[in-house]
Amino acid sequence: MLALSDYEASLCPNCGRPLEVCTAKDTELRIRMGEPIRCHFTTAQEKAREKYKDNPSPRALMWFPHLYEG
Repeated sequence: MLALSDYEASLCPNCGRPLEVCTAKDTELRIRMGEPIRCHFTTAQEKAREKYKDNPSPRALMWFPHLYEG
């Protein structure tokens, strides 16, 4: 457990990569962003939330999307 704790402490809380990599001065010039991709589960969840935006405490609603075959 101590090793896992040490490992997790060495990761960036934002990107999850090793801090020594994501904070290195030369990293900024080496990063190339790819094109975005869409999470279809999040898209479906946002559409569902929109319908309930006027309900009391809409952020308290939980959504459990399912992937159906066929």
